[in-house]
Amino acid sequence: MATSLSESGLREDGRRPHEVRRVECKLCVFPHADGSAEFRLGATHVIATVFGPRQASTKAARVNEDGATITCRVQSCEFSQSDHRQANKFRRRDRLLGDLIAQTFQCAVMTNLYAKSSIDICIEILTNDGDINSAAINAACLALINAGICMKDYVVACSAGFIAKSTRSLKQTNKTGAKTDHIMFSGLQGIVDLNQQEKNLSKHSSYSSTNISEGNESGLEMCNGIVTVAMMPNSGEIVTLEMQSVLPLSQMEKLLSFAKKGINSIHTQMAAAVKKHSFMLLERKGFIGS
Repeated sequence: MATSLSESGLREDGRRPHEVRRVECKLCVFPHADGSAEFRLGATHVIATVFGPRQASTKAARVNEDGATITCRVQSCEFSQSDHRQANKFRRRDRLLGDLIAQTFQCAVMTNLYAKSSIDICIEILTNDGDINSAAINAACLALINAGICMKDYVVACSAGFIAKSTRSLKQTNKTGAKTDHIMFSGLQGIVDLNQQEKNLSKHSSYSSTNISEGNESGLEMCNGIVTVAMMPNSGEIVTLEMQSVLPLSQMEKLLSFAKKGINSIHTQMAAAVKKHSFMLLERKGFIGS
Protein backbone atom coordinates (compact mmCIF):
# COMPACT_ATOMS: atom_id res chain seq x y z
CA MET A 1 0.00 0.00 0.00
CA ALA A 2 1.46 3.33 -1.05
CA THR A 3 1.49 5.85 1.76
CA SER A 4 3.03 8.97 0.26
CA LEU A 5 3.99 10.79 -2.89
CA SER A 6 6.79 9.26 -4.92
CA GLU A 7 10.16 10.95 -5.25
CA SER A 8 8.99 12.44 -8.55
CA GLY A 9 5.93 13.96 -6.84
CA LEU A 10 3.36 11.47 -8.18
CA ARG A 11 0.59 9.68 -6.33
CA GLU A 12 0.20 5.92 -6.49
CA ASP A 13 -2.17 6.05 -9.46
CA GLY A 14 0.26 8.26 -11.39
CA ARG A 15 -1.56 11.56 -10.90
CA ARG A 16 0.07 14.78 -9.80
CA PRO A 17 -1.33 16.42 -6.65
CA HIS A 18 -3.54 18.88 -8.58
CA GLU A 19 -4.87 16.35 -11.12
CA VAL A 20 -8.29 14.72 -11.00
CA ARG A 21 -9.06 11.25 -12.23
CA ARG A 22 -10.44 10.66 -15.71
CA VAL A 23 -13.87 12.25 -16.11
CA GLU A 24 -16.55 10.76 -18.39
CA CYS A 25 -19.98 12.35 -18.79
CA LYS A 26 -23.03 11.28 -20.76
CA LEU A 27 -26.48 12.84 -20.85
CA CYS A 28 -29.89 11.30 -21.55
CA VAL A 29 -29.00 7.73 -20.61
CA PHE A 30 -32.64 6.96 -19.61
CA PRO A 31 -35.09 8.44 -22.14
CA HIS A 32 -38.11 7.61 -19.94
CA ALA A 33 -36.96 10.13 -17.31
CA ASP A 34 -37.30 13.89 -17.70
CA GLY A 35 -33.53 14.13 -17.36
CA SER A 36 -30.69 11.69 -16.77
CA ALA A 37 -26.93 11.59 -16.77
CA GLU A 38 -24.04 9.21 -16.22
CA PHE A 39 -20.91 10.43 -14.48
CA ARG A 40 -17.63 8.58 -14.04
CA LEU A 41 -14.75 9.85 -11.94
CA GLY A 42 -12.02 7.27 -12.34
CA ALA A 43 -13.59 4.04 -11.10
CA THR A 44 -16.40 5.86 -9.30
CA HIS A 45 -19.58 5.42 -11.33
CA VAL A 46 -22.88 7.23 -10.67
CA ILE A 47 -26.15 7.51 -12.60
CA ALA A 48 -28.65 10.28 -11.87
CA THR A 49 -32.24 10.65 -13.05
CA VAL A 50 -34.59 13.61 -12.62
CA PHE A 51 -38.39 13.61 -12.64
CA GLY A 52 -40.13 16.97 -12.75
CA PRO A 53 -41.11 19.63 -12.39
CA ARG A 54 -44.34 17.81 -11.67
CA GLN A 55 -47.28 18.03 -9.32
CA ALA A 56 -46.09 17.73 -5.77
CA SER A 57 -47.00 14.52 -3.98
CA THR A 58 -46.88 15.98 -0.45
CA LYS A 59 -49.17 18.60 1.02
CA ALA A 60 -46.25 20.73 2.22
CA ALA A 61 -44.89 20.96 -1.33
CA ARG A 62 -48.31 21.69 -2.86
CA VAL A 63 -48.85 24.73 -0.64
CA ASN A 64 -45.33 26.06 -1.18
CA GLU A 65 -46.03 29.10 -3.35
CA ASP A 66 -42.45 30.39 -3.04
CA GLY A 67 -40.99 27.71 -5.26
CA ALA A 68 -40.46 24.05 -6.00
CA THR A 69 -39.48 21.45 -3.46
CA ILE A 70 -36.42 19.39 -4.38
CA THR A 71 -36.05 15.86 -3.07
CA CYS A 72 -33.25 13.35 -3.58
CA ARG A 73 -33.11 9.61 -3.09
CA VAL A 74 -29.75 7.83 -3.13
CA GLN A 75 -29.30 4.09 -3.47
CA SER A 76 -25.99 2.22 -3.38
CA CYS A 77 -25.60 -1.15 -5.01
CA GLU A 78 -24.36 -3.83 -2.65
CA PHE A 79 -21.36 -4.41 -4.91
CA SER A 80 -20.46 -0.71 -5.13
CA GLN A 81 -17.64 -0.99 -2.55
CA SER A 82 -14.99 -3.55 -1.79
CA ASP A 83 -15.91 -3.57 1.90
CA HIS A 84 -19.44 -4.96 2.11
CA ARG A 85 -21.06 -3.18 5.01
CA GLN A 86 -24.36 -3.90 6.64
CA ALA A 87 -27.42 -2.76 4.75
CA ASN A 88 -28.57 -0.35 7.46
CA LYS A 89 -25.21 1.49 7.33
CA PHE A 90 -25.58 1.86 3.58
CA ARG A 91 -29.08 3.25 4.02
CA ARG A 92 -27.97 5.81 6.60
CA ARG A 93 -25.07 7.03 4.44
CA ASP A 94 -27.31 7.20 1.37
CA ARG A 95 -29.95 9.14 3.28
CA LEU A 96 -27.41 11.71 4.45
CA LEU A 97 -26.03 12.10 0.93
CA GLY A 98 -29.55 12.54 -0.43
CA ASP A 99 -30.24 15.34 2.07
CA LEU A 100 -26.95 17.00 1.11
CA ILE A 101 -27.76 16.92 -2.61
CA ALA A 102 -31.30 18.23 -2.07
CA GLN A 103 -30.03 21.15 0.02
CA THR A 104 -27.31 21.90 -2.53
CA PHE A 105 -29.67 22.22 -5.49
CA GLN A 106 -32.35 23.97 -3.48
CA CYS A 107 -29.92 26.90 -3.56
CA ALA A 108 -28.83 26.50 -7.19
CA VAL A 109 -32.13 25.84 -8.96
CA MET A 110 -34.44 28.77 -9.74
CA THR A 111 -37.22 27.23 -7.68
CA ASN A 112 -39.38 30.40 -7.89
CA LEU A 113 -40.22 29.41 -11.47
CA TYR A 114 -41.80 26.12 -10.37
CA ALA A 115 -44.20 27.03 -7.56
CA LYS A 116 -46.29 24.28 -5.98
CA SER A 117 -44.30 21.56 -7.76
CA SER A 118 -41.61 19.06 -6.94
CA ILE A 119 -38.35 18.08 -8.59
CA ASP A 120 -37.24 14.58 -7.67
CA ILE A 121 -33.62 13.45 -8.10
CA CYS A 122 -32.66 9.77 -7.98
CA ILE A 123 -29.01 8.72 -7.61
CA GLU A 124 -27.76 5.20 -8.26
CA ILE A 125 -24.23 4.46 -7.04
CA LEU A 126 -22.80 1.62 -9.10
CA THR A 127 -19.15 1.87 -8.02
CA ASN A 128 -17.61 3.82 -5.16
CA ASP A 129 -13.86 4.34 -5.41
CA GLY A 130 -13.73 7.57 -3.42
CA ASP A 131 -15.14 11.11 -3.71
CA ILE A 132 -18.64 9.70 -4.11
CA ASN A 133 -20.32 12.88 -2.83
CA SER A 134 -18.70 14.96 -5.55
CA ALA A 135 -19.57 12.43 -8.25
CA ALA A 136 -23.21 12.30 -7.12
CA ILE A 137 -23.54 16.11 -7.09
CA ASN A 138 -21.96 16.39 -10.55
CA ALA A 139 -24.23 13.67 -11.95
CA ALA A 140 -27.31 15.38 -10.48
CA CYS A 141 -26.24 18.70 -12.03
CA LEU A 142 -25.99 17.15 -15.49
CA ALA A 143 -29.34 15.38 -15.08
CA LEU A 144 -31.04 18.65 -14.10
CA ILE A 145 -29.55 20.35 -17.16
CA ASN A 146 -30.79 17.48 -19.33
CA ALA A 147 -34.28 17.91 -17.83
CA GLY A 148 -34.29 21.59 -18.78
CA ILE A 149 -34.43 22.81 -15.18
CA CYS A 150 -33.39 26.46 -14.89
CA MET A 151 -30.33 26.87 -12.68
CA LYS A 152 -28.23 29.87 -11.75
CA ASP A 153 -25.05 28.11 -12.88
CA TYR A 154 -23.39 24.73 -13.04
CA VAL A 155 -22.86 23.12 -9.64
CA VAL A 156 -19.53 21.28 -9.68
CA ALA A 157 -18.01 19.45 -6.72
CA CYS A 158 -14.57 18.09 -5.89
CA SER A 159 -12.73 16.93 -2.78
CA ALA A 160 -9.33 17.99 -1.47
CA GLY A 161 -7.09 16.69 1.30
CA PHE A 162 -3.54 16.10 2.44
CA ILE A 163 -1.07 13.33 1.64
CA ALA A 164 2.41 12.69 3.00
CA LYS A 165 5.46 13.80 1.04
CA SER A 166 7.84 11.30 2.68
CA THR A 167 7.71 8.35 5.07
CA ARG A 168 9.86 6.48 7.52
CA SER A 169 9.30 3.16 9.24
CA LEU A 170 10.08 2.69 12.92
CA LYS A 171 10.29 -0.55 14.90
CA GLN A 172 8.19 -0.42 18.04
CA THR A 173 7.43 -2.94 20.74
CA ASN A 174 3.81 -3.41 21.77
CA LYS A 175 2.47 -4.53 25.17
CA THR A 176 2.96 -8.20 24.35
CA GLY A 177 6.63 -7.65 23.52
CA ALA A 178 6.21 -8.20 19.79
CA LYS A 179 7.92 -5.77 17.43
CA THR A 180 5.72 -4.03 14.91
CA ASP A 181 6.31 -1.55 12.09
CA HIS A 182 5.10 1.96 12.90
CA ILE A 183 4.94 4.15 9.80
CA MET A 184 5.49 7.85 10.41
CA PHE A 185 4.88 10.63 7.91
CA SER A 186 6.54 14.00 7.68
CA GLY A 187 5.51 16.81 5.38
CA LEU A 188 2.05 17.16 3.88
CA GLN A 189 1.01 17.96 0.32
CA GLY A 190 -2.45 19.12 -0.71
CA ILE A 191 -4.17 16.91 -3.29
CA VAL A 192 -7.51 16.91 -5.11
CA ASP A 193 -10.01 14.15 -5.87
CA LEU A 194 -8.99 11.56 -3.27
CA ASN A 195 -9.64 7.97 -4.23
CA GLN A 196 -10.79 5.37 -1.72
CA GLN A 197 -7.30 4.19 -0.83
CA GLU A 198 -6.06 7.71 -0.11
CA LYS A 199 -9.14 8.36 1.99
CA ASN A 200 -8.61 5.21 4.03
CA LEU A 201 -4.92 5.84 4.80
CA SER A 202 -5.72 7.46 8.14
CA LYS A 203 -7.43 4.27 9.29
CA HIS A 204 -4.26 2.18 8.97
CA SER A 205 -1.34 4.46 9.84
CA SER A 206 -0.09 7.03 12.32
CA TYR A 207 1.00 10.49 11.22
CA SER A 208 3.42 13.10 12.43
CA SER A 209 3.58 16.41 10.57
CA THR A 210 6.35 18.91 11.15
CA ASN A 211 5.41 21.58 8.63
CA ILE A 212 1.66 22.02 8.84
CA SER A 213 1.52 25.22 10.83
CA GLU A 214 4.52 27.51 10.44
CA GLY A 215 6.98 24.74 11.15
CA ASN A 216 5.37 23.74 14.44
CA GLU A 217 4.55 20.12 14.98
CA SER A 218 0.87 19.28 15.18
CA GLY A 219 -1.18 16.13 15.39
CA LEU A 220 -3.24 16.68 12.25
CA GLU A 221 -3.79 13.37 10.49
CA MET A 222 -3.08 13.27 6.81
CA CYS A 223 -6.43 12.32 5.34
CA ASN A 224 -8.73 13.37 8.17
CA GLY A 225 -8.52 16.91 6.79
CA ILE A 226 -10.72 16.16 3.78
CA VAL A 227 -13.14 18.76 2.44
CA THR A 228 -15.74 18.40 -0.29
CA VAL A 229 -16.62 21.65 -2.03
CA ALA A 230 -19.56 22.28 -4.38
CA MET A 231 -19.20 25.55 -6.24
CA MET A 232 -20.76 27.56 -9.04
CA PRO A 233 -17.68 27.95 -11.27
CA ASN A 234 -18.67 31.10 -13.13
CA SER A 235 -19.61 33.14 -10.06
CA GLY A 236 -17.21 31.42 -7.65
CA GLU A 237 -20.01 31.02 -5.09
CA ILE A 238 -19.60 28.06 -2.74
CA VAL A 239 -22.91 26.19 -2.45
CA THR A 240 -21.84 23.33 -0.19
CA LEU A 241 -18.79 22.80 2.00
CA GLU A 242 -18.45 19.49 3.83
CA MET A 243 -15.60 18.92 6.31
CA GLN A 244 -14.56 15.69 7.98
CA SER A 245 -12.46 17.31 10.72
CA VAL A 246 -11.51 20.66 12.23
CA LEU A 247 -8.76 22.42 10.30
CA PRO A 248 -6.68 25.54 10.96
CA LEU A 249 -7.83 28.49 8.87
CA SER A 250 -4.56 28.62 6.92
CA GLN A 251 -4.88 24.95 5.95
CA MET A 252 -8.54 25.41 5.07
CA GLU A 253 -7.63 28.13 2.59
CA LYS A 254 -5.05 25.84 0.99
CA LEU A 255 -7.57 23.02 0.58
CA LEU A 256 -10.14 25.40 -0.90
CA SER A 257 -7.62 26.59 -3.48
CA PHE A 258 -6.80 22.98 -4.40
CA ALA A 259 -10.49 22.06 -4.59
CA LYS A 260 -11.15 25.03 -6.88
CA LYS A 261 -8.50 23.76 -9.32
CA GLY A 262 -10.20 20.38 -9.41
CA ILE A 263 -13.63 22.00 -9.84
CA ASN A 264 -12.42 24.03 -12.82
CA SER A 265 -11.00 20.90 -14.44
CA ILE A 266 -14.22 18.91 -13.92
CA HIS A 267 -16.36 21.85 -15.05
CA THR A 268 -14.53 21.94 -18.38
CA GLN A 269 -15.39 18.27 -19.00
CA MET A 270 -19.02 18.70 -17.92
CA ALA A 271 -19.52 21.77 -20.13
CA ALA A 272 -18.01 19.91 -23.10
CA ALA A 273 -20.42 16.99 -22.55
CA VAL A 274 -23.43 19.34 -22.41
CA LYS A 275 -22.27 21.14 -25.57
CA LYS A 276 -21.77 17.86 -27.41
CA HIS A 277 -25.23 16.63 -26.43
CA SER A 278 -26.83 19.93 -27.43
CA PHE A 279 -25.26 19.85 -30.89
CA MET A 280 -26.37 16.25 -31.30
CA LEU A 281 -29.99 17.24 -30.55
CA LEU A 282 -29.84 20.19 -32.96
CA GLU A 283 -28.42 17.96 -35.68
CA ARG A 284 -31.07 15.31 -35.05
CA LYS A 285 -33.88 17.89 -35.39
CA GLY A 286 -32.35 19.31 -38.57
CA PHE A 287 -31.39 22.74 -37.26
CA ILE A 288 -27.76 22.24 -38.24
CA GLY A 289 -26.11 20.12 -40.91
CA SER A 290 -24.21 16.95 -40.14
